[in-house]
Amino acid sequence: MKVIKFIIFLILGATVINAENLKLFNFARSLFEEGDYYRAIGEYKRYIFENSDGKFVKKAKYNIGLCYLKAEKWERAAEVFDELENAFDKKEKEFVLLSKAVLYEQKKDYTYSDFILEKYLTLFPDSKYLENAFYLKAWNFIYLKNWDKAKENLKKIKMNEELKKSAEQILKGIDTSDNIAQRSNVLSGVFSMILPGSGYIYCGRWSDGLISMLINGIFIYNTYMAFKNNDTLGKVLYGIPTISFYTSNIYGSVVAANKFNEDETNKYISSLETFKISLILEF
Repeated sequence: MKVIKFIIFLILGATVINAENLKLFNFARSLFEEGDYYRAIGEYKRYIFENSDGKFVKKAKYNIGLCYLKAEKWERAAEVFDELENAFDKKEKEFVLLSKAVLYEQKKDYTYSDFILEKYLTLFPDSKYLENAFYLKAWNFIYLKNWDKAKENLKKIKMNEELKKSAEQILKGIDTSDNIAQRSNVLSGVFSMILPGSGYIYCGRWSDGLISMLINGIFIYNTYMAFKNNDTLGKVLYGIPTISFYTSNIYGSVVAANKFNEDETNKYISSLETFKISLILEF
């Protein structure tokens, strides 16, 4: 009878402990869902410390990586995911690789993110999250301004309705990529070579163009007068700055064209991001 009571006592004790540990895990998860990532990390770590062999230890470790990811602590998130990739079984590793791809995409290391996704596609060719990988690859190519590759991956999304709807909207946007306003850096440089400041104006930078036109005009005129009057000192005082301002005006116009193109492309990408879906997965 005493043995039976002792066994019942142990079972009840274990049940209470498990319930408390589950309560702690759920509390950490609620903090994560509320966006209180640093407190969530602390509670997940406490759960792991107090329940090292618990049912949700792997989830807790993975969610710590997600907390760092959501908090934009890229290096810490990468450390956690690298460790878990080596420690987890193949089933859990699938989630780790997808989250690592998201991490490096958000870190703007699009090439490495795509490398991770290629690794994922090789290891999990039949995964139910395959379209998530295609979607992430498409966004990497969008940020790399490789519209054809982006379209190629978006067109592979056919089963997941939410992703499919987003992909269709993004595809419509990409079809208008030829309409992105662009400026030729060669033309911009030539314009400013012929008429200082006009390259800036061509790129929509009117104030820079007018200022450059005024400064160059003053120095070119003074240099011309110095040579006309055979003023040796004037030739030096005005000639050298004239050459400097003139060449800087040409170089600046080329840079302005490149900056204009980059800004317009980024505006276009921002318009596509209105259809973007976050792919943070929990297992």
